[in-house]
Amino acid sequence: MWKNFKLNKFLLLIPLTSLMFCFNSPKDDDEKMQTIMVSVKNTLSYLHYSPKPINDAYSKDVYKHYFELVDPGKRYFVQSDMDEFGKHETKLDDYINQGDLTFYKLTIDRLYQRVDEIDKITQEIFSKPISLDEDENLTLEPKLKKVPANKQEQYTEWKKFIKYNILQEIESMNSKEEAQKEKKDSVQKYNLKDTIKYQPLNPDQKMKKATDEVKDLVKETFTRF
Repeated sequence: MWKNFKLNKFLLLIPLTSLMFCFNSPKDDDEKMQTIMVSVKNTLSYLHYSPKPINDAYSKDVYKHYFELVDPGKRYFVQSDMDEFGKHETKLDDYINQGDLTFYKLTIDRLYQRVDEIDKITQEIFSKPISLDEDENLTLEPKLKKVPANKQEQYTEWKKFIKYNILQEIESMNSKEEAQKEKKDSVQKYNLKDTIKYQPLNPDQKMKKATDEVKDLVKETFTRF
């Protein structure tokens, strides 16, 4: 009984000692991140109800889920990036144990680089007339998508993605107009007091409004980064 009590007491102290270690005045942000990484790993290893062994299999699992979170739509990284990242797929367990930020800094720095590039790409796309009459295919389901082979393919995919969102906005406008028209018809049919403002836009007006809204949405997305 007393032995179990002492053991439990020891386990409860582990997170506290980890926190004390975390805030022991690290010299810079990298050292702080390294300290936190090792401390969290140690705490979870002791206190998690079902801890996993941190090995190559664990590393592959973390690698897979990491990119599902960082680039779920496969829109930012290109294949050459993924080839470079893939060299670290079975090393994440070592990085976690050592507090090594190599993989994290590599992928996050590259992400910010690609975001800046794609921001410029989208500005270029919006600066030119956008046609919705082309016969194109766009895969939205991440599990069915492939990472763009190169920057040209990435450009094409972003252009199609922008078109898709413009079409979505236009469809939303059409649905609202149809609902307003039905209400207007009902009011007139039953001679009710007409307070409904119904002024449909022409196709060019819808295209411009939808394009402007998508442009603002994309710009906001990159601003948030």
